[in-house]
Amino acid sequence: MMLSAILFPTLFFIPEELSARDFSTSAIVGYGLFVSFVFIALSKLLKSDIFKMLFLSNYKIKSINTFLKDNFPLNRPESFLLLFNFFISSGIILFILFDFPVVESSVEFLVVILLPVLYFLFSIVSILFSSVLLGERNTIQQLLFFRIIGSQYLGVLYSILALFWMLTNVSHKSFLIVVVGVTVGEFLIRIFKGAISVLQKNAPWYYIILYFCTLEILPMIIFYNYLVSILS
Repeated sequence: MMLSAILFPTLFFIPEELSARDFSTSAIVGYGLFVSFVFIALSKLLKSDIFKMLFLSNYKIKSINTFLKDNFPLNRPESFLLLFNFFISSGIILFILFDFPVVESSVEFLVVILLPVLYFLFSIVSILFSSVLLGERNTIQQLLFFRIIGSQYLGVLYSILALFWMLTNVSHKSFLIVVVGVTVGEFLIRIFKGAISVLQKNAPWYYIILYFCTLEILPMIIFYNYLVSILS
């Protein structure tokens, strides 16, 4: 069942059933998972407590700059590996959700591969642009950290979910609900941390509105509409 059938009313006219998955789809997901877990394993090899530090940093707000500097520097190779894993695992999740039987269309394939990267870069550029525009370097820097850490955290969760999809016969709709739940959960946590961070810096209240609307909601709307226009 295509993702567009779930997101739009035609869903209610299509009977849901469990069916055997296309071998090429499973094979492509398997290759992607292999690369994903290689990145994860290498990051673990470089820093033995990396998952503990990632978990703690994802739920830390106060003194996040000091915590990252002392325990989980974002400019280290292991941090970049987790970020690359986010790009790979996000592409895998998109590939599964849009139910490509084979990669027949180069446009669809490029969307799956490049969309997570473009979405992340768009978010980062938006945050940096806001930093220059508002002159609030320290406040915006924390929002940048939250975005990077949240992506790394999601990348690990996406890899686990994709592995779960490979090993079980979960229905497409159920898998979509879980993925959306995980993604929205991370999004809400990041929104909450961003709002608290802005308030702790005694920044004007309209920074929260700017952060919420421009740096979080706008990129999601743009890329969602792009996906629907290309793949629906």
